[in-house]
Amino acid sequence: MNNIDILKEFDSKKNQYLSLCAISVQLVRDLIRANNIVVHSLSQRTKERKNLEEKLIRKGHKYKTLSDITDISGIRIVSYFAEDVDKIADLINKEFQVDKKNTIDKRNLDDDRFGYMSMHYVVEISKERLKLSEYKTFKNMKFEIQIRSILQHGWAEIEHDLGYKGAKGIPAEFKRDFNRIAALLETADKEFNRLRNELLSYDDKIEKSYSKKVKPKSLAVNNSTLRQFLEQNKELNEINKAIAKYYSVHLNNNPVEPDLGDLSENLKRNDIDTINKLSDLITENKDDIVKNLSNLKGLDNDRGEVTGVNYMVGVYTLIDFLKE
Repeated sequence: MNNIDILKEFDSKKNQYLSLCAISVQLVRDLIRANNIVVHSLSQRTKERKNLEEKLIRKGHKYKTLSDITDISGIRIVSYFAEDVDKIADLINKEFQVDKKNTIDKRNLDDDRFGYMSMHYVVEISKERLKLSEYKTFKNMKFEIQIRSILQHGWAEIEHDLGYKGAKGIPAEFKRDFNRIAALLETADKEFNRLRNELLSYDDKIEKSYSKKVKPKSLAVNNSTLRQFLEQNKELNEINKAIAKYYSVHLNNNPVEPDLGDLSENLKRNDIDTINKLSDLITENKDDIVKNLSNLKGLDNDRGEVTGVNYMVGVYTLIDFLKE
């Protein structure tokens, strides 16, 4: 089959490749979510005819049929952490039929090399899924899945913008600079992994200390300690329920990290820097706060404008109450 015949076959199957890409990216998205992995981005693309034609002009001698071209459709997954690349790679190995011959782990660079790093999978829909009606038409259709961390992605984009890829064509006097920058990014990837794991370990330690029902005496105010306090302090819960009743709205226990960070900084600005101090102030002022909700400046919103409150509202109300 010559290049013209390959292009004709592509024209007849382009919509099929578009469908393959769409259904595969949704499958990958579902797999990632089901395994509680958070990614920065998940994108898809199918080659345009002109791009395929350019590729055939450059490398046409390599391809006998359209199916020999493995990157007509592709998915790119950009994770926040390098260790998540391996987790996602495990999912791809389990859930797709992997073409091991054409799959490349570009992260395995030689010691003296630098540059673009990611996992490049060439896959097909698994035999099990091909038995399902929605996948049947994609038999023997290969596509590419790229997985990289956000720092690896940043390197690849900058490298591309500079007009170089890997070590190809780099003037000798600039190779040391490329090596140094690549090493910094690789180190940053590893340090972010370490930091995340240590933070998760800290969260687990704080949760266990609360589960023992021992009143925390010296825990500093931060996102982890505040989250546990908001969930478990009974007196604060009574204040929150009273405020929700005051507004006739639903009480939602779902603080997100940026909100917890803002609350943490607000408490510190008001000289409340430990959970023990916060707990004591809640105990001392709970009854007065609940009795005087209608007179508090922090709660002078039009009741009809408030659609809901979360478990942080009682702490903000305490701060306003102490200022009055």
